[in-house]
This record gives sequence, C-alpha cells and structure tokens, in this order.
Amino acid sequence: MKLLRNRRVRRIAIVVALLGVIGVVVAAVLWFNVRKEGEARLARVCAELDATDPGWRMAELEATHNASVAPPGQNACEQALAAARLITPEIRRYQLGARWAGELELPHTPHPDDLASLRESLDEAEPALQLARNLYRCTGGGIRFEYRDLEFWVLDWLDQLRKTEALLDFATILTAADGRTDESLKLARSIIALDRGVGGEPLMISQAVRMKMLMTAVRSTERTLAWCSNATDEELALVQSELLIAASAPRLRIARRSERAYQLRVLESLESRVATQRLGYGSLRAGERVQLVCQHNHWPGQQAEMLELMTRLVEATDRSYPEQLRICNGVWAAAKAAYKDPSKAPMSKFSYGGFSSEHPLLELDARSVGALRVAATAVASERFRLKHGRLPTTLSELTPDFLTAVPADPYTGKPLQFQRTEFGVVVYMTRADGADDGEVNLDEKDEKGGNIGFRLFDPTHRRQPPLPKPDPDRDE
Repeated sequence: MKLLRNRRVRRIAIVVALLGVIGVVVAAVLWFNVRKEGEARLARVCAELDATDPGWRMAELEATHNASVAPPGQNACEQALAAARLITPEIRRYQLGARWAGELELPHTPHPDDLASLRESLDEAEPALQLARNLYRCTGGGIRFEYRDLEFWVLDWLDQLRKTEALLDFATILTAADGRTDESLKLARSIIALDRGVGGEPLMISQAVRMKMLMTAVRSTERTLAWCSNATDEELALVQSELLIAASAPRLRIARRSERAYQLRVLESLESRVATQRLGYGSLRAGERVQLVCQHNHWPGQQAEMLELMTRLVEATDRSYPEQLRICNGVWAAAKAAYKDPSKAPMSKFSYGGFSSEHPLLELDARSVGALRVAATAVASERFRLKHGRLPTTLSELTPDFLTAVPADPYTGKPLQFQRTEFGVVVYMTRADGADDGEVNLDEKDEKGGNIGFRLFDPTHRRQPPLPKPDPDRDE
C-alpha cells in the first residue's frame, strides 16, 4: 500500500512538473510574441516618422540645434548668460523682494521711494546691464546642447537667463519713469531677444520659458506706453515687427517634437538597463524594479504607443485652439488609460509626466501668442496716433499702413477685439472658452480666466501720479 501511494505521489509530481514546464513554455512563447509584436509596431511607427518627419530623434534634434547656434557677438544667449554672471546676490535679493514692481496699476507711476531704491540697485548692476541692454542687436542665439544619458544642465542656464530678464524688466521701469521712451522700448526688445537666445533648444521646458519671457516683454511695452507718449515711429515699428516675428515662432511644435524625442530616449535608456538612479527615478521599490525586468516584453509596444500619441500632438500643432484642445483631451485620456493598465506599470510612469504637461503648455502657448499679437496691434495703434493725432476708432483703420491685416485671436481664430474706453483704447483677446467677459489681464498666472489685453491710454491720461502706498498696519 505504501509503495502504491509513493507511485501515485511520484506520478502527481511528474504531472505537476510537466504542467509547470508547459506553463513556462507557454508563458515564454507569449512573452516573446508580445515583444515581437511590439518590436514590429515600433519599427513601423519609426519608419513612418522617418518618412513624414525627418530628423525627429533626439540625436538629430541635438545636431540640428547645435548647427544653428549663432557665433559670438551675435549670440543673445551667450551675452545674456555673461550678464547674469555679473548680477550679484544683493541685486538678485532686491529683484525678488521688490514686490511693488508687480503691483503697479497703470498708468500710475511708481512711488518716488521705490524708484530711488531701484535706481540705486541698477547703478550697482550697471556692468551686467551694459551687456543686457544691447541684446536686441543680437540676431541669433542658442547654446550647444549635449544630451548624454539624460544628464544635462539646462535648468541652470535657463534660470540665469531669467535673471537677465528680470534685470531688463526693472530697467524698463526706471527708463520709462524717467521719460526715456525709446531706450525703454529697446530694453523691451532685448527681452524679446532672449526668446531668440533660447531658440530651438530641444526641450519642452526651454520652450515654456521662452513663452514666459515674451509675456514679460509685452508687459514692459505696455508699461512704457502707459507712461510715455514721445516714442519715435522708427522704434515703435521695430518693436511691432519683433513682436509679430516672435508670435510666429513655432515654440509649441518645437516643444512637442522635443518631448516626443525625450520620452523615447527615456524609454530606450530604461530598456538598455541604465541605472534608475541616474534617471532620477531612484525611489522605485525593489518589487517595481523586478517588474520592470519581467515586463521587458511590453517595452517596445509602449515606446510605439508613446510615439503614436505624441505624434498626434505634434501633427495638431497647426490646427485651431479648439481642435488642439480636443486632440489633447483624447491623448490625455489614452495616456491615463495606459498608465492604469497593470500590464504596463510602472513603465508608463516615465512617459506619463510628459502627457500631463500638454494642457498647461497649450494654454501657455495660446496666451503668449495672443499677448504678442495684442501688443503688436496696440503698438500699431500708437503709431497711428503719432501720424494722425488720435487713437484709432476701429482696428480696420490700421490696415494697410500699419498692419497688413488685423491679427487673429488664437482662441477663436477671429480678429482681435477692440474697445474704446474713457481713458483710451484696449486691444484684447477672449478667454480660452471663447467668451468675452470684459476683463483685461496680462498676467499669465491669472486664475480668473480673464481676457488678455493691452491698455493704450490717451496722452492726457498717461503718466498719472503714484497711488498712495497701502498702510502696512491696516488690517485686511
């Protein structure tokens, strides 16, 4: 009986072992089939991109960008970085602490005490300002970009450019307050030159910084024309031209192509088993690291899926804002579905962040392009005033002498809005939903969703005295 029992146990053991072997073989076949299908899909997607969007890979984007870097003397980026290195910690602390500059209510000028402290700070910053104020003369920009295992220092030099931007913005306040109108407009053009300085840097964050710096240039221009009425037509024409050129730059397309190439490089680096600590993902638990290896067969398919979704965004760049928003919503929904798919976690974490940035990037691009078009139209209105002695009553009066056509509202595709007020005129674009709520706001951080506009005052209403300073002891 014991012998019979042992034989049964051995037979069961053999059957279990055979079933186990069969299970392993089946799992291996399925594993390799999934990978093979993913590799075929990835190869097909890459071949399509090679045919329809040559130079789309990160190495090619890097080479194209580096070939376009302007030589010394014409490079706004290098000159701005040199200026930033001369900005002392004391000057930077003043810039960060001067909250009054961001709270100015146009057309009121700054309080004399604030101007006095600003003048003192800019006198100390004169060596940096000497370099920064001539950025408008630079015709190009760029800095050599080396993408090596995802280790780069781009955030540091973008921060340096923003220091120079802040310096120029403060300088426009002082020069405009002093009545040096054309000099203030040249400083605004130097802020626009920072956009050329970044140029086609193949990273999404770089393009987002370009958009934000241009919003500063728009605010500086509006502030100058709120305090001054003696600008020359020649300088205004240059400002208007550079604003329109900046509005036509393909920053959103560059950002999306860059993000697509960046995400592919991340996934390729993971597949080649680059240490996760070097990628900035050292927080993965041990189980997740094992899962990365076990799900190795899904990686080619996920790379293909990411490329397909990002390509939908790239191809949508030239469409209207409502169409882009619809496509962006669809891509975001697909990305979230992929993120929640257990068979793809935690792999999809490395691409998920890129898709989550698309909505704010699209909004920032539309707002910056709209603000540039609005500002250029307002500057054209000021040129009209210099010639005819009055502000225009409609935007159609600006064509064809000052504008070839009235620029379009990025949100609606229709011509920009124009309104006559008791103090002058307002050129503006609608809200993101296409509604006209009558609010005017040039702050890209606005949370009310108001319109973006440029207030151009009649000369008699410009340069109003400072508003009383709020009492620091008053209860809010």
